Amino acid sequence: MESNIRRSLFERRIVAISVTLFYGIEAASTWSSIMKYSRFSHDPATVMGVAFVVFCSASIVLRSPFVADRVTFTLTAVIFCLMAVRMANLTATAMLLVKISEALLWTFIAAYLFISLINRRLVHPKF
Repeated sequence: MESNIRRSLFERRIVAISVTLFYGIEAASTWSSIMKYSRFSHDPATVMGVAFVVFCSASIVLRSPFVADRVTFTLTAVIFCLMAVRMANLTATAMLLVKISEALLWTFIAAYLFISLINRRLVHPKF
């Protein structure tokens, strides 16, 4: 007899730890480069890459039963939409605000995943 229960992405401990580390590293690198004015290029690979990540994130959000998956990948889609905004010609102040928003979101996701990981470890010791 088969089960139709969908597993969440962060139910596996190694995946949860790896993704938490990835978001933490991204948060640190974004904060370290926040004062640099950097635009993304308009080449088709960058545009399609951003669109692909937003599509994959939205797909995970719609199909996952686990709240941490939904929060993480919703905010990931928002971050990549902000990266798409960085393709436009922005003033230095607008670019700074966009990059601060990105850095705050990366940091929030890393902290949320870390707290979720600790919470699951306390509630489910075998996790």
